[in-house]
Amino acid sequence: MTSTTVSVSVGVDPATTFTAFTEELDQWWVRGPINYFDSARALGMRCEPGVGGRLVEVYDGATGEGYELGRITVWEPGKRLAWASSVDDVEIEVRFEATASGTDVTVEATIPDDGADRGGTAWVRVVPKWFGPWIARRDSAPGPQRELARLAVGVYYEKPATAARWLASAFGFESPDPLPDGPDALPDNEYGPPWIEFRVGNGSLMVFKLDSPAPPSRPRTRRGCTSTTSTRISPAPRRPGRRSSAASIRPDTARTSPRTSKGAAGRSRRRGRGKSDGS
Repeated sequence: MTSTTVSVSVGVDPATTFTAFTEELDQWWVRGPINYFDSARALGMRCEPGVGGRLVEVYDGATGEGYELGRITVWEPGKRLAWASSVDDVEIEVRFEATASGTDVTVEATIPDDGADRGGTAWVRVVPKWFGPWIARRDSAPGPQRELARLAVGVYYEKPATAARWLASAFGFESPDPLPDGPDALPDNEYGPPWIEFRVGNGSLMVFKLDSPAPPSRPRTRRGCTSTTSTRISPAPRRPGRRSSAASIRPDTARTSPRTSKGAAGRSRRRGRGKSDGS
């Protein structure tokens, strides 16, 4: 059995924190092309109250139906919440403990021996960075989250964390998550290389780690030749069990090819004949 525990402190009482965690799940779950199992269909998130209730990735706005993520096994408002993942063998427990300044929210993900994790542990990664900030701004939040475009652009760098900090500084791009300040390139995890996401307008710009060094461009060395660089668009890396709507852009090897038109060749021959006739 393997367990992972994280916690975040918020400035409201346990009862309010529990309500925000469950009833406002769709408000604090950050929109994004790789934040859902099927981002092309997902409209939001929903938590059904009580033991036996479901955590649902919503695909139908009228009925609230969609992809079941988990079944609630413990429902103790203001104290404890637990569910069994419906996508793998992970069990999640969330504890709400009163403090002098508010509430400590502790999330524990447990994988039994020989059990599988196909994304059920995502809660330990997203609750600290998404739920905590939501509590801080929920009283002044303007309303429903802004919907994002279904297609995202992915770019690749050998040092993605360094590149992300430069993009933020040079262009003012904003990320829904704190920018990493650790080792670069970003370390792999069991779902593959992590990513960094920026919001640009109503779309997402995803920064990934380059799998192999980019090929060098060939210099323009021959007269009458043009050096060009082509671009290949391919699906971005994704977690197993997830469908991603992100497209990635990778540079292809620069190609050098002659560019001579018939008109140019004809003018060259005419100039040659003119010189010959006058000599």
